[in-house]
Amino acid sequence: MDLVRRHVLGGPGDRRVSGQVSIGRSEAVLLRPGSPWLEAEPAKTLIRDEDKYLYHLVMITCTFRTGPEPVIGARLSVMLSPEPDDGSVEPVIWAMDPLRTSAPATARLTVRIGLNLKFFTAEMTRETPGPDHVIAEGEGEKQAEWAFVARALAGVYRLSLVARTPVGSACRADLALAATRQETRFGMVPYRAEIPPRVATILLTGP
Repeated sequence: MDLVRRHVLGGPGDRRVSGQVSIGRSEAVLLRPGSPWLEAEPAKTLIRDEDKYLYHLVMITCTFRTGPEPVIGARLSVMLSPEPDDGSVEPVIWAMDPLRTSAPATARLTVRIGLNLKFFTAEMTRETPGPDHVIAEGEGEKQAEWAFVARALAGVYRLSLVARTPVGSACRADLALAATRQETRFGMVPYRAEIPPRVATILLTGP
């Protein structure tokens, strides 16, 4: 996946950077009563809402690689869109994980979905307290983001969300990523990622 810098008046010219940021193939799973991620209470919610809503677990992996000109900030956004958009009930990003973390998400061992179909972590390795590296924004809306901040982002981040979609309406989740690199000549320079279509769009389908 390439990061692309566009020329702006008075700023640096066009440039492509390959391989410094990547998004793995994402996965969407329709949640059902009895799904291995669910506790007893959220299974009851699925049964209660089965005539109105479907709930999908979407798992995304984002990797940052170190270099002499590191990525120091990034925003990964997810936009839910119904197909077709007929003005009916909109899809919603019901829950996000992590909401905040001070370490790469590889430290997280087991993620479960509990009361009200919200995430909780059943097991976690010990983390050294520090500034937040990842902050989630937009839970409860149709578009949400994870913001990454560090002196030099590095490592694998595992991100998850629960999307609620209306029964009878197909939906897609579109990914976008913007990043800021600390460059020797120009300082902090913004880029946008060219995400391959097979990775950028996740289809959320019914049974």
